[in-house]
Formats: sequence, structure tokens, C-alpha cells
Amino acid sequence: MNAAESQRGVALLMAIIVVAIGTMIAVNLMWRETLDMRRTEAALAADQGLMYVQGAEAWAADILRQDLVETGQRSTGATGQFQNPQAHRARPGAYRPAGR
Repeated sequence: MNAAESQRGVALLMAIIVVAIGTMIAVNLMWRETLDMRRTEAALAADQGLMYVQGAEAWAADILRQDLVETGQRSTGATGQFQNPQAHRARPGAYRPAGR
């Protein structure tokens, strides 16, 4: 084996090593990007869930506020019982859960 053939083998080996290192770097970058996307999706889903909860809370508060204005009294007393059961009958157009 002469020097030219030896250098061709070394050059081929170096090319394979460079390609392998480049591939590892590219895969690592893609993996990090995938993790960043999943983290972002999870953060957006958590924010959306929080907004749903805040909206439901505001909706419930609005319904209770409307009830207070219409009846002139709070829905529950300190004992948790209705203060005036007759005042809390279903009104026309009021929300009624299914099956009631």
C-alpha cells in the first residue's frame, strides 16, 4: 500500500466522521425544537384552560348577581340553606340542567 492509497483511506474516514458529527448536531437541534414546541403547546393549553375557568367563574358570578338583583336577597344564608325557597323557583328562560 502506497502513500496515496493510505491518504485516500484517511480522507474517507475523515469524511465519514464529519458527516456523522453533522448528523448528530442536526438531530440534536431537531430534538430540542420538538421539545420547545411541546412545551409551548402545553403552556398554551394551560392558559386556555385557565381562561375557561375564569370565564365560567365570571358567568356564575353574573348569574348570582342577576339573581340578587331580581330577588333582592342572597341565595344562601350562613347555614347554606335557602333563605326564601319561593324566591328561587325557576324563572322563564332561566338555565335548567338536563333532566330537571
